[in-house]
Amino acid sequence: MRGIQKTLFICLIVFFLASASFAQEKNPRDFTAHLVGHAHIDLSWLWRWEETVHDVAVQTFKGTLAQMDKMPGLTFAQSQAAVYEAIEKSYPDLFKAIQAKVKEGTWLPVGGMWVEPDLNMPDGESLARQLLYGKRYFLDKFGVDVKVGWNPDSFGHNWQLPQIMAKAGLKYYIFERCAPEKTHLFQWQGMDGSKILAYVPPGWYLANLKNGTKDVIFEAAKVSPLMDYLLLYGEGDHGGGPRDSDVEAIKKFKKDKAQPRMKFAGPDDYFKLLETKKLEIPVFANELNFTFPACYTTQALTKKNNRKSEALLLTAEKFSALAATGGYRDYYPERDLDEAWKIVLRNQFHDILDGSSIGPVYDEVKEFYQKVFERGRRALNFSLEAISNSIDTRGEGLPLVVYNPLFWERTEPVVAEFMLMKKFNGFKILDAQSQEIPFQVVLKDETGPQNRFRIVFIAESVPSFGYKLCRVAGLDKSPEFKSTLTAAADSLENEFFKVRLNPATGWLESIFDKVNNREILQGRGNVLQAIVDEPENMSAWELGLKDQSWNIGEEGAKVDVI
Repeated sequence: MRGIQKTLFICLIVFFLASASFAQEKNPRDFTAHLVGHAHIDLSWLWRWEETVHDVAVQTFKGTLAQMDKMPGLTFAQSQAAVYEAIEKSYPDLFKAIQAKVKEGTWLPVGGMWVEPDLNMPDGESLARQLLYGKRYFLDKFGVDVKVGWNPDSFGHNWQLPQIMAKAGLKYYIFERCAPEKTHLFQWQGMDGSKILAYVPPGWYLANLKNGTKDVIFEAAKVSPLMDYLLLYGEGDHGGGPRDSDVEAIKKFKKDKAQPRMKFAGPDDYFKLLETKKLEIPVFANELNFTFPACYTTQALTKKNNRKSEALLLTAEKFSALAATGGYRDYYPERDLDEAWKIVLRNQFHDILDGSSIGPVYDEVKEFYQKVFERGRRALNFSLEAISNSIDTRGEGLPLVVYNPLFWERTEPVVAEFMLMKKFNGFKILDAQSQEIPFQVVLKDETGPQNRFRIVFIAESVPSFGYKLCRVAGLDKSPEFKSTLTAAADSLENEFFKVRLNPATGWLESIFDKVNNREILQGRGNVLQAIVDEPENMSAWELGLKDQSWNIGEEGAKVDVI
């Protein structure tokens, strides 16, 4: 026992000596803190978008301009083109003052994106448009071609980002969450081999300077060979950027030989400085994920509306471009599509789309998406109508045109709505070769002068980015389709599968693959479970699931064949 204590004592001495040795060997004046003011502004979090525009951003920007007047040379980096545009529209004088500082070279637009979005849930087209709309705005309004990506608070980073950012002209990336361990600087390599130089600032994205920079830089130097560190300081959200205490601390410690050197800097100049150093920079080829896993399970309607909006606007863009360039309509609906995209991109902000904002934010966001649907559908429907008018639809019955917005041939279910002016006892759907297509009626309204129907059918081999013409023809009686499917309260069967279920619970007992002669289901299927959550972890960010769970609906199910 005494030998163990002695060994432990020696280890402690070695540890303290090593720590003391590190402090003695490192001269604070050998290090440089490159300071850039910053204010992380959440577009909607514990407040709504209106408050961000007319309170958070205005006070932050006014306060920062005042600090710049107090301390010449002070630099300030700010991302999110959506905020700049809102200030431009509502506070033009403030915007002109910002433009003057950008021209002076002290106010630094960064990020190149419309907002600081979630970087896992938006599709690739949306991430490309974040950069398209953001970089275009910064270039148009400030003459700045942004090279520094900026998303310190996103809850994760998908592996395609290096490729997307590199193709948009970004060379560098500053972030915080989900960084690789034991490094502050690395080459992030995407799946296609694209690389960007990534940097994780010590002290998070709102370093407090009241005690100087030595502690945070010495801590970073334990895992990094850098002698120059970019530090982001300033309060975010309602705090207002660089504070009086920050300015006083810079004055106090700037010439203090017990502290690292301090100099105002911009991210671009900092990265260019690093590139002049012959550093061995590690390469990281993987995704940078995850934190806050619960954010992928909350506010399902917002996530659904985001995806529906992405699909709608991409489809509207394609057919609007075809209609305009093909001469089917007089103009491309640029304003509708641009304004709709801006709403979608803004609501991909990481707290909004991830579901970590307060309830009133989502009431507001739901209304924003309705504006997207209105603009997107207007652009799409007008374009499809113009294209359809050029199709030869002569023939029996009512023409029904099925469009395929994707760039490959598709055979998939289609939902179609139509009205028949004349009352028929039934109708049939015909393809271009006059062959009948089986269908299912899911809605029928015969109360008015016109009969309205919604049907589902399989559209076969619709061409890539093209259409297929079908027809609806009235009948004296409803058609009958032969089906290989048989259905009962406890089973479903066709030539491919035989499914057996328990009518008392609704649970699947068996899914038998008749083609390959094998059972697919392991155990039971369609079982709804409740899982106990840790009360202290019930939040929009964390999941704290216990092992305790139970099945819902052990008995009492009702199964009907409809």
